[in-house]
Amino acid sequence: LNIFINYLRCCFESPGFVVEKSELQNMKNHVRDDYTFGGCCCLTSRINLAREHARSEEAFKEHAELEKQMQDADASKGGVKIVYYPSPETTVCKKSGVTRPARAHYCRVLERNVLEYDHHCPWVNNCIGKYNYRYFIQLLSYLIGGCLYGVGLLGAEFYVVMRRHFVTYGFRPLGARYTTGLLDLPPPWALLDQYRSNGRIDDEEVLRMAFPLMAGVGLVLCLIILPHLRLGGLTTVERLGRHDIVGLAVNPYHR
Repeated sequence: LNIFINYLRCCFESPGFVVEKSELQNMKNHVRDDYTFGGCCCLTSRINLAREHARSEEAFKEHAELEKQMQDADASKGGVKIVYYPSPETTVCKKSGVTRPARAHYCRVLERNVLEYDHHCPWVNNCIGKYNYRYFIQLLSYLIGGCLYGVGLLGAEFYVVMRRHFVTYGFRPLGARYTTGLLDLPPPWALLDQYRSNGRIDDEEVLRMAFPLMAGVGLVLCLIILPHLRLGGLTTVERLGRHDIVGLAVNPYHR
């Protein structure tokens, strides 16, 4: 249930879009169909321009206050200039010309600037940004937890099944029956023939497919989530964008 809920929130929750006051005023005069994002299947979410504009203004104020604190810190150190990354300074998007808060970046898929843009995830069909990043991390965490639970639950039985298989058919790296690899998994047509003949698929073959699938998915998700847990207050695009100064500059957002 937690996986399903967080997946839907990643799909339909706004990551936080940069909306200028002029765009908000233009929207009052006409309705446009392109104010949509994300979604799942045939459903999409519509951008609430008033809310997104308020979020943008809040971000401008937040970064302005931080920038003032940094200037005061520089002054207290006798004018020594400290290199900060990411910078809290306001920027102008080169692609859209929109004035945006610090840490906002342009998404080529949605063609909008996103607050604290991390990346665009095709699996949830949405950008991951300031206001849905938490649900993205929770989604990965619950998926990993589910895979670990399945691996722990089926691990002993999987060992028994594989040991029996090797004793019966011998240890062959390419597989003794189907030559599909060490696990000797049956190809789809063999499963279909088995289902037509017996009305079911053998439990041991289901186990030999399910266990490595859960283990593999869990491992891949761990490799995805670990960089997010050790980014130190940086988004993915910030980490990759200026890897030459990451670790050398002071990150004002790292808490």
